[in-house]
Amino acid sequence: MEKIKIYVLLGVITCTLGFVSVRMPEVDAFYNLWYGAVESSDNQLLYRIHREVSKTSGATADTISKFLLKTNDIEKKCRAIFVLGELGKNGDLPLLCENLKLRNPEWSRPFSEIPLIAEYPARQALVKYGPKATNYILKEYFKTSDKKKREIYISIIIDIYAQGGTLRGGIELSEFLIKKKLNLLTDVKQKEILEKEFDQYIAGEKQTYKE
Repeated sequence: MEKIKIYVLLGVITCTLGFVSVRMPEVDAFYNLWYGAVESSDNQLLYRIHREVSKTSGATADTISKFLLKTNDIEKKCRAIFVLGELGKNGDLPLLCENLKLRNPEWSRPFSEIPLIAEYPARQALVKYGPKATNYILKEYFKTSDKKKREIYISIIIDIYAQGGTLRGGIELSEFLIKKKLNLLTDVKQKEILEKEFDQYIAGEKQTYKE
């Protein structure tokens, strides 16, 4: 029975991916497929789906990225970003960083429910990418003049390294990585400003796990 369920869902994936080059209902179909798998609470099934999709996800990610650039539908943007996070293709990192402040309008739910798509889908997707996204995020951190964006990038890196571990571990590793990059700055004034800003932010984060 378990094998039958897996084969049926993988068959749905194949059909879904087949739609990709033709039209865009796959954003909904793909999202609903993931949602159904997660709701089933069957981790082994979800893992098998993830592995299967990863083999053929290049064209899917490319098509969904193009769709994301064109649509003005916020709900569909959030779903598309969620799918990109699941597919985890490095070429989509710039697009995700451009959508850091996009808020999921369906995020507010009863306290007892855990929404599949977070309040800020692009941040969720970047965390899902894991350590392989760190170098790009650090590059964006040093490139932007937006203080709020820099704080978001720090929080994403913390969350990446806190996965499967502790918040304290995520904070300490993030501090090490960013301090290492800060020490390489040749612009003394920029270095001083960013170090002060970073120290203030990270001190607040450290207070979180001490409380």
